[in-house]
Amino acid sequence: MTPGQRILINTIATYGRTLLAVFLGLFSSRWVLEALGEIDYGLMGVVGSVLVFITLFNALTTAANARYFAFSIGQKDIEMTRKWFNSALSISLLLPSILLIVGLIAGEYVIRYFLSIPDGRLLTSLWVFRISLSTAYITMLCAPFLAMFTAKQNIAELSIWGMVISVTTFLFVYCLSSIPGNKWLIYSIGISSITSLFTIIQAVRAARKYSECKIVFSYWFNGARIKEMFSYSFWTLFGGLGGLLYHNGLAIVLNKFFPPSLFPSVNASYTIGHTVAGHTQTISSSLSGAFMPEIVSSEGRGDRERVITLMFKSIRLSFVIISIVVFPILFQTEFILTAWLRTPPEYAALFCRTMLVAFLFMRLVGSFDSAICATGRIKFYQITMLSLAGCTIIIAAILLSLGVGIYSVCAVIVGYSLMFNVVSLVFCKKLVGISIWEWIQHVVKPVMSTVAFNVLIGSLLLYGTGGLTSVVRFFIVVPVIVISATVINWLLLTDKDEKMRIKQMIAGLRKNIFNKRPTFKPN
Repeated sequence: MTPGQRILINTIATYGRTLLAVFLGLFSSRWVLEALGEIDYGLMGVVGSVLVFITLFNALTTAANARYFAFSIGQKDIEMTRKWFNSALSISLLLPSILLIVGLIAGEYVIRYFLSIPDGRLLTSLWVFRISLSTAYITMLCAPFLAMFTAKQNIAELSIWGMVISVTTFLFVYCLSSIPGNKWLIYSIGISSITSLFTIIQAVRAARKYSECKIVFSYWFNGARIKEMFSYSFWTLFGGLGGLLYHNGLAIVLNKFFPPSLFPSVNASYTIGHTVAGHTQTISSSLSGAFMPEIVSSEGRGDRERVITLMFKSIRLSFVIISIVVFPILFQTEFILTAWLRTPPEYAALFCRTMLVAFLFMRLVGSFDSAICATGRIKFYQITMLSLAGCTIIIAAILLSLGVGIYSVCAVIVGYSLMFNVVSLVFCKKLVGISIWEWIQHVVKPVMSTVAFNVLIGSLLLYGTGGLTSVVRFFIVVPVIVISATVINWLLLTDKDEKMRIKQMIAGLRKNIFNKRPTFKPN
């Protein structure tokens, strides 16, 4: 299988998994909101923001493991891949235990004495945190095994497991309302159990599937490899804290200035906006995830030109999919939220639109992070990203303390996305060697052209259907935007090679479906 075919298969599989997860997740979120209520639903996001440091560390550790695995695979050195795996495994047996103890002490302190928790919900908040922390511990132990799937570019199998998890979670949430007791605690126990079970199953599967996952104790605790992995993981974590501050720091700031007992709609609105934007980002990240192993392997082979080509291609193709999802939501936010949640919180539409617009801006440099991290020279890049996020939270807190209000937080979110682009562009030029002019020609120009056309068409549709009922308007506006966005993206965001590959893929699928004949063998 060629690298291009592998990327195509991984992309299709990942998008299938992601779209299913997003559909089921958005649909089931209404049941969760109804079962938990506005206060517990808002608290779920706030308490989760305390735990997210641990889950962030796990995700970044898995990405760091995958980077070293893929790099050695690109060099076609199986034994070196096995050495990196065993070094990663030895780290995963010790470090999670330390983080578990530190996280438990620090997290409980924050929940007890810093967050605004209504009376009667403190004990539940603490148990939810403990259960979630235990799940994070299990996933950290299994991180090297799951990273091998990504490094070997067997993302299709990961996608199948992801679909199974999504369906299982959906069925559990469907039954949640009929289960008596503390709904928030029951929900946390169920989700944690599902996550832990399937993580362990995937780890066992990787151990049996890949010879690189063979445990060799003589490769454990190698000083040079552990030092290099720790250095890379530390700086990746350091920069990843920027994303933590950006998303969850704002949730904590809003919690402090707008206590849930007095302003339940503010925290719930932010959680809903973050949920919608998070699902959209998951769709986009799925494509970046399909490209990432090949980008790292190309860097391992020293093929920098292919790294840049894959990076630009990933950005354009992710925008093809994202715009088809985002623009209908932007133009019909209120109707979608009402149909989804029945009675959405007061500021839900505002936060949804703000986060989606900010996300679209950040997609202009969507794959820059993968290319920068593939070089391994990430120290100052990650420090800058963390500093940018920290300044964002400070500015938001200052504006709220001055009484500017909710809209100031929205302005801060958009401002952060613009500065994120600038920082990513500067470091990618320095470390990867991209040409800013080529980025403008191959990414910014076609992307902004599609945005302009989509905004124009959407605005004309809203103006032309202003006198219709909201339901009729929705069923006119959304299909037209989806069709127009698809056509515009096809014309402006795909080059000749990409059009040819897509056509070949469609032709191959048609041939397999319609021209395949059963064969019978004689006894």
